[in-house]
Amino acid sequence: PAKVLKKRAATSSCPRTFLIHYLGWKDRWDEWVPDERIMKYNHENLLFADNLKKMVKGNSKRKKSDAQKVESGKKAEPAPTTVNVRIGVPMQLARKMGEELVAVQTSKCLLPLPRSPTAAEVLEMFKESEDCSKCKPWIDDFLVDFQHYFDLALGCFYLYPFERLQYAEVIKRYEGAPLSTVYGPEHLLRVLVNIPTYLGGKQIHMGRAKEMNTALNLLASYLNNNIDKLWNVPYQPANETYRKAAEDI
Repeated sequence: PAKVLKKRAATSSCPRTFLIHYLGWKDRWDEWVPDERIMKYNHENLLFADNLKKMVKGNSKRKKSDAQKVESGKKAEPAPTTVNVRIGVPMQLARKMGEELVAVQTSKCLLPLPRSPTAAEVLEMFKESEDCSKCKPWIDDFLVDFQHYFDLALGCFYLYPFERLQYAEVIKRYEGAPLSTVYGPEHLLRVLVNIPTYLGGKQIHMGRAKEMNTALNLLASYLNNNIDKLWNVPYQPANETYRKAAEDI
């Protein structure tokens, strides 16, 4: 949950924004966000948040399968425990992320959207790759969960401040479209490398954690091996109108 501290009225170049404080977090995490980032504190949105938390524990098929094992007398999966999920990020990808941070925050550049390939298309290509074929069928369920998390979390956690105004424009222009069909491998990588932080301290079934480790590291390897093909669009300087509007947020 978050608390609205201040609000700014919309202008001809900037949408209405709110300064929010995330309850339980330090003030340095306060940020200005557009209407699209605000969700009312009600039963429906609390269920939405709860479903997001449950994503890492697997889908309902897994839970149903565990219950069937217990009923049939078979040994059920061990109770959840706190585990560490680790991703070995190749140096080439880490360098790309560093270059992108400088491009966006220092040089005030943006990535043209929609991207091609999109994050959804990259995940589909990875799904059909040879390495992924060794992990069927469970990796298919994982990729569905991962893409769902990308769509829900990208706008909340994984955009740089200078990209926020572009995000508001994306929400307006591509109303209802999953973010994974607009953003590309650059933002997919940001979400990927931050998954261990998101999962930190959470309790996960050991078998599920091993599968996640395998899938996340395979995906990182796939992105690294195809970096020249996927990172095919350079960041471009934002126009003066955008820069001024972004500074006002």
